[in-house]
Amino acid sequence: MTSTRGSAEARGPAGRGRAGSNTADARSEQVKRYYVLHAPVYDLTRWTFLFGRDEAIRRLGVPGEVGRVLEIGCGTGRNLVRIAQRYANATITGIDLSPEMARRARAAVASVGPRVQVSQEAYGASGQYCGWPDVILCSYSLSMMGAALPAILDAAARDLGQEGRIVVVDFADSPYPWFRSWMRRNHVDVDGSVGRELARRFVTLHEETHDAYGGLWRWLLYVGRPR
Repeated sequence: MTSTRGSAEARGPAGRGRAGSNTADARSEQVKRYYVLHAPVYDLTRWTFLFGRDEAIRRLGVPGEVGRVLEIGCGTGRNLVRIAQRYANATITGIDLSPEMARRARAAVASVGPRVQVSQEAYGASGQYCGWPDVILCSYSLSMMGAALPAILDAAARDLGQEGRIVVVDFADSPYPWFRSWMRRNHVDVDGSVGRELARRFVTLHEETHDAYGGLWRWLLYVGRPR
């Protein structure tokens, strides 16, 4: 089953105190440790369930008109290479929290040239990207942000400005508690939080959801601009 809609209701941003910050810091450290083990096999395995990534890249814009692209959670650099191939005039930066993933991403983009850069960092902390990107891509990264998700999206809205766009592909939700629990053990929230937090901060330009594996979960493809 597929559903599509074109607008979202405005809701106020959620607050986040010190307890939320501590939880976010703990999730960050867990994710770093997780990818020490999973980075070597990531590209060999994730194609079986990370659906919609190439469609998200096509949604970044018209080739020849996309200027500056920031990917939050660039992983192994798989998307960065494809973005560079499709958007020959674009300047592209990928950032990732995991040192292992950032190292692999740098190796992947080495042949593309200096217009693609990779930085190992926590997004949003420095504010160095404010006003830089024309478009931000988040590909199966927001569902791993945990308690940091609201702050990450606040920073994305700030960095884009009113003329920018965010493109997201990610897990949406699942009707099965056991599956949500299992994904949570792998530091992924499949509970609808990504869509809810996007709707609070962005005006929806395009949104669609698709069933995966007979409805075990749904994945989300989203395009929006800051409110």
